[in-house]
Amino acid sequence: MIERKLHYELVSKLKEGGQLPALVYVKNGFDLYFAERNFKIIKRYPIVNAVGVNLDFNTAMKLSSVDGVDYIAAESKVSTLDDVNDVEKISIDEAIKTRNKTRPVYAQSKKVSTESLSIPPDMDGKGVGLCVLDTGVMPHLDLWLPSQKLTCFKDVLNEKEAPYDDNGHGTFVAGVALGTGIMSAKKVSGVASGANLISVKAINDNGVAGAFKILDGMQWILDNRKKQKIDVVCMSFGAEPEAHDPLCIGAETLVKNGICVVAASGNSGKDSIKSPAVSPYVISVGAVDDDYKVAEFTSTGTVNGQAWPDVYAKGVKIAGLGGSGYVKMSGTSVAAPYIAAACCLLKQRYPDLSPLEIKRIILREAEIYKYVKVLEFLKRPTV
Repeated sequence: MIERKLHYELVSKLKEGGQLPALVYVKNGFDLYFAERNFKIIKRYPIVNAVGVNLDFNTAMKLSSVDGVDYIAAESKVSTLDDVNDVEKISIDEAIKTRNKTRPVYAQSKKVSTESLSIPPDMDGKGVGLCVLDTGVMPHLDLWLPSQKLTCFKDVLNEKEAPYDDNGHGTFVAGVALGTGIMSAKKVSGVASGANLISVKAINDNGVAGAFKILDGMQWILDNRKKQKIDVVCMSFGAEPEAHDPLCIGAETLVKNGICVVAASGNSGKDSIKSPAVSPYVISVGAVDDDYKVAEFTSTGTVNGQAWPDVYAKGVKIAGLGGSGYVKMSGTSVAAPYIAAACCLLKQRYPDLSPLEIKRIILREAEIYKYVKVLEFLKRPTV
């Protein structure tokens, strides 16, 4: 029974000696504060009903015998899901040309039936809060003008107050979703350019984070969801799925509290779906190229008979924000904010929709291209 409570990888590493950060999951109803009286914790994570601790082998064995302890696992590593070797600086003109090829195309000549989703052409996500849990955000003109998109910045990594992005990934993701396009005369703008941006920095300058920091970000989102008016969260990062998966549990808690969660599937190819995209509560997103062919890097997989990812969007050589101008980037990280932005449009049009209702609509509206579901546009009535 004790061995079932300990992740095999954690046990193996602890036998080598020393201490490791770990998550101790406690059973429902078990007081997290009571847990603190029994062992020294780093932090409490009510969002997953667990505590973060530093353990050696003997302490791990002792904890596994406590009735209130459900499971003990090593802290997983998380990374952003872009192709870091395929980031290319481009001119504004080239950015416009690239985005015109890949931006969602709204149906203006096709009559929309009463059964189809109807998003008026003037809807741009205004009033909807999109949280990008990532590497932060830099003060790019397309996010600051004509009015500042950023309504809140939270740094759970270094606890800085002024917004920054020492990697660039979070800024790119935000731009794909809700950039204003001010630098390109609105030709390189986000799908939901009217939505508000809440940026939570939990990933470092190398695009890597421990699960503790991601959970810090998720916990902050949960605790501040009403104050900051957070409706949708974009998670363009991933980790290897595991038993008692903290990222999946955290994402599911957000969904159960009314927040739509969109996650990139991963960039490791077949049979390699990442967490939290593997959660059935999350909208998992893969990438296709301009010819609707699934990008070779897209993580796919089947878990418990369910095929992942749920839906695909353009994610190969997409123009977006970088430095003081534009860059091109590929990855499921790039595809995910398209879908997150589509969720913002739905939330603006139908504010009472639950996260799972939004997911069902997204999957229903996706078109079948070459045997996969691709969301290229949300149908809009003719004007």
